[in-house]
Amino acid sequence: MLRYRSLCLPAFLALASCTSNQPSGALKIVTGEETDVFTRAPVPATLVVDSYAWSGSGTALSSTTLATVTLPATTVDLGSQPETTPSILTVTGLTSEDAGAERVFFGATIPMDFGVLDGYQNWPVFVQRTGELARMPNPPSDTRTAPTLSIVSGRDLFVGGGSESASAATTQLYDLAVVQPYTAPPTLPVVPRSVVFDGNVGWLFDLTSAAYFDLSSGATSTISLPSGGSSSDIAGGATITDSSGVFYVVGGTRVSGVSALVLEVDTANTSQSAYANGVPTWLTLNAPRLGAAATWVAGYGLVVIGGNTTADGAGVESIENGGTVGVPGAFAADSTTGSGAAAIDSHRVLVAGGVLSDGATDAGVRVLDLTCRQNCAPTPCLASLPSALGSAQVFDIDSVGAIVVGDDLAGTTHVVRIASPDASWTSCSATEIPTKVAHTRARAVLSPPSLIVPGSFLLVGGAAGGEIEAFVP
Repeated sequence: MLRYRSLCLPAFLALASCTSNQPSGALKIVTGEETDVFTRAPVPATLVVDSYAWSGSGTALSSTTLATVTLPATTVDLGSQPETTPSILTVTGLTSEDAGAERVFFGATIPMDFGVLDGYQNWPVFVQRTGELARMPNPPSDTRTAPTLSIVSGRDLFVGGGSESASAATTQLYDLAVVQPYTAPPTLPVVPRSVVFDGNVGWLFDLTSAAYFDLSSGATSTISLPSGGSSSDIAGGATITDSSGVFYVVGGTRVSGVSALVLEVDTANTSQSAYANGVPTWLTLNAPRLGAAATWVAGYGLVVIGGNTTADGAGVESIENGGTVGVPGAFAADSTTGSGAAAIDSHRVLVAGGVLSDGATDAGVRVLDLTCRQNCAPTPCLASLPSALGSAQVFDIDSVGAIVVGDDLAGTTHVVRIASPDASWTSCSATEIPTKVAHTRARAVLSPPSLIVPGSFLLVGGAAGGEIEAFVP
C-alpha cells in the first residue's frame, strides 16, 4: 500500500499556492524518452482526463471526466474546477470516443488538491503506451545495481543502498509530481539495506545499525530497537506493507544471512514516547529462512514462502494480525530461494521465479491455496520462465495476470508477464516484456498509477544512463 500526502505541494516548488476559490490550470502531456506514443499503431485519437476523488486512506473514489480532447494535442486546459476532495488526475489515450475503445496510453498524477494547479499552465503528466515499459524523462545520473527503493510520501522515488560501496550511502530522489530528479539528494548516515518511510522520515537499516533520517531537514538519530533482535537480523530483507499501512521488514527474504526475525513497524502508533515515528515490534517465524518470498494476504497476514534452511520447517507460514504465528496449511519445507510472491485473490498466492536447491534450476510459476490444511503442495501453472531468475518480484495485475521482475543468473534484469486463460490459474503462459535499455540487477517498486491501474511499477538500477522505466498494464 502506498501512503499519500494529499495536501498542497511544498512551497519550495515555487508553484501557485492553494486556494479556496475555483482554481484553473492546464496539463502538459509528457512522454519522456519515447517518441512514438502518439504515432504508433494503434494510433490514439482521443485524450480523456478523469479525476478520481482520493479518500486519503488508500482507496480511490468515484471518477469524473474533466476534459475530452481530440488528438493531436500536447496540453489540456481543465478550465475552472471546484477545490473539494484531493484527487488523482488520469490521462488516457483511446482509439476513439466510442464505448469500448482501446486504451492506448495512460498516465496519472499523485493525489493533490486542484488548488495546486491554479494558474499553472504546464503541469507535467507522464504518459506511456500500456502493456510495455517506457523511459521516464530527466533520468538521474545513477547507475547503481541492486538499489534499495521506496516511494516517499506518495510523491518521491527514493533510491539508496546498492552493490557499489562507493555510492551505497548516497541517494537519488526523483520527484514523480514534476517528473525530474532533485538536484542535491542527501548522503545518509548508514547504508540502507532496507527502509521504511513515515512521511519524509526514513527508518534505515544496515548490517550494523539503524537510524532515522528526515529527508526534508537532514536531521538524523539512532534507532534503539527493542530487545529480541537487531538491525543485522533484518537488513537486506524485503519491506511488506499490510492493508492498514503497517510495515514488515522480513529478514528471511534476504539472500545472505539466515533469519527467522521480522520487524513490524507501525508508523501510526504513537503510544511509546521512545518512538516518535511509530512503534517497532519483533516477530519470529517458526522456521529460519534464507531467500524466502513474502507478501501480504488479507485474512492471513504476512505470508512467507520457501527459503527453508532445515528440512523440518513449514514451507509456508504466516504471521497473522496481532503477531500470532500460524501455518496456513501443511506445506512441506521448501528450499527454493529468490522467488517473488503476490496475492491473486482472497486465499491464493502466485509464486514465481527463484531457483531450486542446486542454485540454477528455475522454480517455475506456481499457485498456493492458503485454505489447504493437509498434504498441501504448490500447484504449478507454468513449468519454467523464459530465463531462470535468481531473484524475483511479483506484482499482481488482476485475476488473470501478473508481472515478474527478476535477474537471470548473469545479473541481467527481465520483465515477464504471466497470464492465465481464466481465474483458475491451473495453467498460465509467460511473455517477456522487453526493457527499453539493458538493466543489470535492477529492482522494482509500485508506482502512483498503481492506485488506479494495479500492477504499475518503476524499474530502477543498473542502466548505463540511469534510466528509470515505468510500466502500466
